[in-house]
Amino acid sequence: MLIWIACRGLRVEWHAVADGNGTHLTTVIPAKAGIQCFWRQRSTPKSLEFAVHMPPLTHTSEPPMSQSIAHIALLVADYDEAIAFYTQKLGFVLIEDSEQPEQNKRWVTIAPPGGNGTSLLLARASTPEQSARVGDQTAGRVFLFLSTDDIQRDYHHMRAAGVRFVREPSDQTYGTVAVFEDLYGNRWDLLQYKAAEPPPTGALAMMRAGLGA
Repeated sequence: MLIWIACRGLRVEWHAVADGNGTHLTTVIPAKAGIQCFWRQRSTPKSLEFAVHMPPLTHTSEPPMSQSIAHIALLVADYDEAIAFYTQKLGFVLIEDSEQPEQNKRWVTIAPPGGNGTSLLLARASTPEQSARVGDQTAGRVFLFLSTDDIQRDYHHMRAAGVRFVREPSDQTYGTVAVFEDLYGNRWDLLQYKAAEPPPTGALAMMRAGLGA
């Protein structure tokens, strides 16, 4: 008889072995793992005895992991036209623009004013496959989410600058949201969250932004 038992999150293979003291389970887990599990069936068929003996958990002194997203690559057809759009029409800040002659590329990063550290890396398409994805990195879904402290201010400023909005600002349970397109057609959510509710992050932000789903 073969039985699978989860022992501290491990799926362990057990085999039933009968001897003079009853039916026991033995495992193929290496002895060095330090885990011992015992199962015994008593004389009453429905009465079972199961005990697990494991070594105490070890605690390390390593500090907790700290990570963040540094850059998000945005495919563009041309560095300079992309820089002009994002800095002049959206008000982004040009953080770095340096040549990489050995790769025939430029390292160009931009970020919205007052951002939290994550920046956009403007990556010029260099193959036919990449060129086909310029403006359509997410197959028509909203790609990026721009949070603001005043959506009406930014909405009117961007409209005056010629930015195309595909959905006008609308009130949602979490705040106000509008959808606009960049110069290549990538869709963005422009969001202002309610003051009483801190902005959600990560996947939660994408789920909560219903217009971008």
